[in-house]
Amino acid sequence: MTLENLVFDAEGGVKVKLKPELLVEWDCFLASVPVTVTYNKRSKNGYLTYDLGKEIFITALTDFFPVANDYNHDHVLDMARIYSALLETGHIKVREQRYDSVANQHVDHKVYSNFEEYRKELSKRQLEAIYL
Repeated sequence: MTLENLVFDAEGGVKVKLKPELLVEWDCFLASVPVTVTYNKRSKNGYLTYDLGKEIFITALTDFFPVANDYNHDHVLDMARIYSALLETGHIKVREQRYDSVANQHVDHKVYSNFEEYRKELSKRQLEAIYL
């Protein structure tokens, strides 16, 4: 399993491929992980919501395919544990985004090569907000 092919197989023929990047909103504790979910040779692209504090995915795979049966709860927890470890060890790129109301879309504000860089910048901003 390389980071470009972060694929998890589950019972019932469900495959989940996570992209090795994290999309975060400006100063938000929830993030999005780009994903491709495959079932019976049909694929759907989308995002899984990842809680940065709890280090879990809070989006159900049944949102992609109702028959996915939440990919067995244990499999999703294992996926989150592995993703969290990769995030903490610097293997996941972080894209911080802001919503552009004129363009009506999210745009990259800053791209960090790893989660630690993002966390340092976020802490710095939070401290500046307290003391300004």
